[in-house]
Amino acid sequence: ECKHNITYWMDEEYIGIGAGAHSYSKGYRYNNYPNVPEYIDATQKGNAIQNKVKVTVKDELEEFMFMGLRMTDGILKKRFKDRFKKDIYDVYGSELCELKKLGLLIEDNNYIKLSNYGVDVSNKVFEYFIK
Repeated sequence: ECKHNITYWMDEEYIGIGAGAHSYSKGYRYNNYPNVPEYIDATQKGNAIQNKVKVTVKDELEEFMFMGLRMTDGILKKRFKDRFKKDIYDVYGSELCELKKLGLLIEDNNYIKLSNYGVDVSNKVFEYFIK
């Protein structure tokens, strides 16, 4: 678990400053112009943002799962319910059951996380949540 990435993995908002910087705020992803002269020119005109994209609920669900599974503790089931107003099994029941059956996920009363083997093949696990 990389402390630097926890903000992203916990799906928290962040603001990037400078040429090529990325931000996530209020349901949108932004990126600034990557070319320094273009960035400076755009900044002087009052808007250095090159792209602004609305994050869909589908994107949020997928990212919540594969980012949360990168954490040592995994996904707090209550946090999923609080965020999406649905039980995690109502959304990903078949995927979770299959991954547990394959020995790639471990579940206790509160968390779902990667098993040791699941960590080794984590990208394959994450694919289950990208539709």
